[in-house]
Amino acid sequence: CNDASFRAHARACSECARAAEDALRFEQRLRTALSAELSPSGEQVAQRSGSMRSASRYALLALPLLIGVLWFGLQSDFRPDSADDLAALVIGHIQSEEGYLQATGRIPESSLRLLFRSLGAEVDATLGPVSFAGRCVIGERDGIHLVLPGEQGAVTALFIPGLVASEEQRISEGGFVGSIIPAGSGSVAIVGQPGEPLEPVVRRLHSAVRWSSQD
Repeated sequence: CNDASFRAHARACSECARAAEDALRFEQRLRTALSAELSPSGEQVAQRSGSMRSASRYALLALPLLIGVLWFGLQSDFRPDSADDLAALVIGHIQSEEGYLQATGRIPESSLRLLFRSLGAEVDATLGPVSFAGRCVIGERDGIHLVLPGEQGAVTALFIPGLVASEEQRISEGGFVGSIIPAGSGSVAIVGQPGEPLEPVVRRLHSAVRWSSQD
């Protein structure tokens, strides 16, 4: 898993760390079992030890799960080629990490500066209070996920370098509303609940964040 928040959690949670290690060991056994079925020339291996036969049976039992995982990966890790794809990517990401909308407290300004510098941007205090901030993978690219308190509820801001919105694009899907706008060499999505006034958040982000590619 490439999600930074998961890796950070696993470092502090021994139970999740063990689960991640078990998953990696299972994947390695599965690769070994599947690759043992054929010789380098592509012909079936005639003689196999008892342990290899056992591994082969294990692989056959696990094959439906593997196919499902591969299919899910092909469906979810797509490259957005249109405005609709970019909107679906944003909404899907927010829904998959919806728990961050419940975050409380305030992220220190020094932490926000380090976070944005890691992706080639600068941020200042005019951004205002932020209740969650972290790097995450959006599609196939590293981005920044912020949650800011709004007037009626939490507002999500996703900074997506490398995926450029040609113009402002409205979002109204999955119980969320918002906009995707160009930002530096990528895009930023500002999304909240219906009825949330998002324009003040857009102004704050535009004022506080400066990308290295901007004049």
